Amino acid sequence: AAGDAWSKRSAADEWDDASLRAGTDRFASALRRIGVAPRFVSDAQVAGGALHGLRALILPDVLALSPEAAAAIRGFAAQGGLVIAEGETGRFDAHGRRLLTSPVAGLPSHRLAAADVTPDRLRSLLADAGVRPAFRLLGPDGRTASDVDAYARADGGQLILALQSAHDGGAVVLALPHPRMITDLLASKKLGRTDRLSVALDPAVPTLLAVGQPQN
Repeated sequence: AAGDAWSKRSAADEWDDASLRAGTDRFASALRRIGVAPRFVSDAQVAGGALHGLRALILPDVLALSPEAAAAIRGFAAQGGLVIAEGETGRFDAHGRRLLTSPVAGLPSHRLAAADVTPDRLRSLLADAGVRPAFRLLGPDGRTASDVDAYARADGGQLILALQSAHDGGAVVLALPHPRMITDLLASKKLGRTDRLSVALDPAVPTLLAVGQPQN
């Protein structure tokens, strides 16, 4: 690449990058709140077969697609894979050239506006594809809590959760598909085996929980 390539970027290039980042953050935040940890893949990885064995693909304002990635996405959808998209997917090719028609136009997909990217909407769509979240965070009304930042990662056979209020604290209910042993890692205290746990959140200090394996 030429050394001055960055200086030649247009305002449209900057907008496209910012739009993709904003869309990715929007989906990732909503997914974290329903207990789904997304796997991020590049255009090249999609073209190379990364969609094999997956059930759902989210395209957050992905404006550019290579022909190979577009073909892989079409094949994924044809085999019953769930495609959720935001924005004008595939408006450009991999070299930034505008296309007359998107290579994934007419693809069976759920196209969402930014305002529709909510935890409850994604949970409903993913459930139809057989994706079952590892946990849910519920507010006082029994709906998915919208003011909690949640991060999860698998650690061996257990799940590590970091929860923090996005505003002024409060309580949420951690709901699990099956009873599991839960440990407060900061307090080094076992909280018991359960499938529902009320968690008081601090606005400054995150709550760290270890969720053990379900019993057979």
